[in-house]
This record gives sequence, C-alpha cells and structure tokens, in this order.
Amino acid sequence: MSKRIRVGSRPSPLAKAQALMVIDRIESQTDVTCQWVPISTQGDQEKTKPLADMGGKAVFIRGLEDALEQRQVDIAVHSLKDVTADLHPDFPILGCLTPEFFQDCIVFRDPELTVDSCPEGTRIGTGSMRRKQLLLNRRSDLEIVPIRGNVQTRIDQCLDGHVDAVVLSYVGLTRLGISRPVDILDPKWFIPAPGQGVICIQGDPKFADLCQLVTDAQQTKLSQVEQLIITSCHLHCGYPLGLWIESLPDSTLIIHFSLWTQDGQQSIHDSVSTHWDRLDHDAQMIIDRFHAFLGSS
Repeated sequence: MSKRIRVGSRPSPLAKAQALMVIDRIESQTDVTCQWVPISTQGDQEKTKPLADMGGKAVFIRGLEDALEQRQVDIAVHSLKDVTADLHPDFPILGCLTPEFFQDCIVFRDPELTVDSCPEGTRIGTGSMRRKQLLLNRRSDLEIVPIRGNVQTRIDQCLDGHVDAVVLSYVGLTRLGISRPVDILDPKWFIPAPGQGVICIQGDPKFADLCQLVTDAQQTKLSQVEQLIITSCHLHCGYPLGLWIESLPDSTLIIHFSLWTQDGQQSIHDSVSTHWDRLDHDAQMIIDRFHAFLGSS
C-alpha cells in the first residue's frame, strides 16, 4: 500500500472537517500520510433546487465516485446519511466512525425558545421531509419552510429573519466549533435519519485494512443494517424516514423507526428491542413490516 494517500470529500466546511478527522486518525495510528482533495459535487454546485428534484442525495456522492474512478482520490469521506443504495460496485463502504452525537437540534433566532414553547405559526426552515413530518407531528401549528445550504448558510437565514429557526444535525455544529444555544431534540420522538452523524469511508477494497484500523466495527455493523433496511425497501429520499439503532450499555439494541408514505398521509412508528445476535433477524422483520406498510398504503 502507498504510504501517501489522497482523501477526497466535498468542499463544504463540515465535509472538510470530517475528512480531516479521518486524516488525523490515519496519520496518528499508521505511518501513512494523507492529502485532502476537495471535490465539488452536483449538490454543492446547485444550491436552490430541492434534492428530490435533482435525483435525491446521490447528487452529493456521484462527483466523489467519479474522482475515485478517475484515480483523483484514493478514498472518499462521506456523511453516511448522504450515501444512497446505488453505490459504485467497485468502491464499497470500508468502515464507519461512531458519531459523537446523533440528535437533531433547532437553532432559534430567539435563543430562549424551544420546539414546545415557540408560538403558533413559527417559521422553521428545513429541506428534509423527515424533519418536516416529525415537527408537524409534534406541532401541527408550525410553518415549515424549505431551505438548503451548508450549516452556516442555514443559520444565517435564521438570524437574518428569512425563518425563525432552522433544524440541523447537532454533531455538525460541534464539528464546526459553532457554539450557540440550541434545542436538542429527543431522538425517542424525533428519530434521526439513517446514518445521521456517522462518517463513512468509501474506496477501493485494497484500502480496507487501513480503513478498518481507524473505524469502529460495531458502528460499521449497525450502519450496514440500516443501509440494508433502506435498500431492501427501496427507500430513496422521497420517503420521509427516521431510523436509529440505539446501543445500550448492557448490549441491548433498540431499533427506532418512523416511516411515511411519499405524500405524508400515512405513517408507521415503532421501536424494536433486540441484541447483537438477533440484529439481522429483527432487521428482516422490520423490512417485512415496511414492505407490508408500503404495499397497503
């Protein structure tokens, strides 16, 4: 293996911070040195269209896969929640990092407010169908405003009055060193997106041993199960989906999920307690439930 590798990511501040986290692990735990290579994707270049109109989250992945195929980079670092089912067959996911936090949070222009205390008609910005449905489930009197952009851009849209608040991944704020009062949402009711907060590494299998040294085997397994549920049910980003596998200290696992039909009119919500030795079995049970729900809706 080369002693120097090129690590690609999107050019956004958060994507760069996450790539540098991976680079730090590689350089501190091995004798490999790394070069960060920013790769602009379609999702970075087109900031106004809704993701669903652009082909979904794949717009954040294809540019990096092209860079892998053209040997511009050796490995690519992604936010796992941006990873779609149709990954390039030559470049699998080689490992995942355990997130520091997985919750969503809301940044309000008035820092004293929370999702439960904000007034009727509060305008909350998000481009996520999952976040929209979960918010309206909790507070049907809120106004959900579609917005896009990187973390700071969305915060600025809140502070300049375009919206009253924005929903963000809490770990994104911490990785960027942004310190603001936030309302951290309980994941038991505001179920995170699959892979939220998880950093993953994609690349040629010849780099698998290196990536396994700097990633977490248990998190990789949990993320593989989440991805299996998504791909088995063809749950592209047109379906609002919350899916989070909670890992407890006694080795119990709890699979929390919320799924809506594409029109948002019907939904299924539940939690399933399991263990590592039953995880695949119970994931298949959830797949069967999702198929039954989507087939009857």
